[in-house]
Amino acid sequence: MAIWLYRVLCGVAWILLALPLLYLSTKPKYRRSIPARFFPFVRIFAPRSSGFCKDFCPHIWLHACSFGEIKSLEPIIQALATPTRNILLTTTTQTGFDLAQSSYASKPTIRVEFLPFEIFLPFYARRLKQLQALVVTEAELWLELFHTARALGAQTLLINARVSTRSYPKYRHFRAFYRVLFSYIDRVFAQTQADSTRLAELGARNIHIFGNLKLLSPITTSKTYPKPKNRLVIVAASTHRGEEELVLQAFSALKKVDSRNNALLSSLRENPQGFSWQSTQTKTQNLESTFENNAEKSQKVDSSNGYPASAEFMDCHAANAARNDRKIAASKKVDSSTMDSSLLILAPRHPERFTQVATLLADYPLASARFTQGAQVLNDTSLDVILLDTLGELNNCYAIADIVILGGAFVPAGGHNPLEPAFFGTKLISGEAIFNQEALFACIDGYTLCKPSELESTLLAHHSLPHSSYKHAQAHLSTLIQAITTHKD
Repeated sequence: MAIWLYRVLCGVAWILLALPLLYLSTKPKYRRSIPARFFPFVRIFAPRSSGFCKDFCPHIWLHACSFGEIKSLEPIIQALATPTRNILLTTTTQTGFDLAQSSYASKPTIRVEFLPFEIFLPFYARRLKQLQALVVTEAELWLELFHTARALGAQTLLINARVSTRSYPKYRHFRAFYRVLFSYIDRVFAQTQADSTRLAELGARNIHIFGNLKLLSPITTSKTYPKPKNRLVIVAASTHRGEEELVLQAFSALKKVDSRNNALLSSLRENPQGFSWQSTQTKTQNLESTFENNAEKSQKVDSSNGYPASAEFMDCHAANAARNDRKIAASKKVDSSTMDSSLLILAPRHPERFTQVATLLADYPLASARFTQGAQVLNDTSLDVILLDTLGELNNCYAIADIVILGGAFVPAGGHNPLEPAFFGTKLISGEAIFNQEALFACIDGYTLCKPSELESTLLAHHSLPHSSYKHAQAHLSTLIQAITTHKD
């Protein structure tokens, strides 16, 4: 009875939202995802589409929301892929779909699709008759999705499951709904003990604490860029609306310090005999002491912050296998006291905001360029800021970074993945709103969290900040693969 009521409510919601969805589908961000998900039978919207799972009978169905979640599935897909096992990979966002397509479109046993909206899934049940397992990541809790898989006799798993402290009260308002939903999920692999407790209170059962899937993914670079000579390289990564202004204000303050230092050096070169070393040294020490005292108030180094230490459950083989490489990369970073100036690489989280951020940069007295003008902009000493207006380059920039300011936590977005900047041994700064990334921050050492109002003083005291790094941990991808491939009784 509950599933029929849910279907009726979803149908009513679709009718009410059809026109707004059609309007949104005219925007580049949704041009492909909305027609495929909400109007799958209207061929005018997708004339080249072969239809969901047409001529393809999956044995394993993996579903993830967007880019980061699709990327976290890479080691699982590699372990599951065989010439005789068909894998269906679905997503709900354009960035996730593009990554999945570029990674797996050439593989005949892997099909990439957008996930159809709930009311359309039953129409495709006959194409899924060979389904053995449905694996869904994180908080993609679609009732019809799990119900359809269970009706086909497939086992159902929720992996990398999490319920943040911030979102838990909202989930509790709909406990009756989630109890029904979790009745269709056979096994849950939670990120932390706290997630496990919250999920159990919502009705989940057969819960195993596994940790975060992102720790299973090897961290690699696609290109190697030479580090800009004698420059302090700062990467502001995955920034959200409102965070670019904070970063640019803090960076502008740092540039003023650069200018004063350069003026002192120039004065020394022109008049070395008249230069007062003692006076200048005293002023410099006082200035650095002030910055460091301000930074100490905001620093929360390592993971001594009460977050659950889920690293012991994780397979950190990516860190272990490349530990020496990371040390070498860290050793190549130049002492910031010898650098002539600072360079900011600004990477907004969402591609549709690239143009907006470029417009924002024009309001600051900073020389800027877009990365898509060519990688040579990294070596242009006349530039202060480079807008990273493309995807897939962030790790390449982390590799040459001295400092990373990780966005999504100076606004209440939940934070972003700190593993990649920690892998490269950068000085890692983030905001305090990391409620979606607590398990990952528990797996690294040497990071700094600060309030938005403290970002400037923290950046100015960068000399005193620690380098971030992985903690050592062991766990087993094989446990998860065995759970997925074990046929349901």
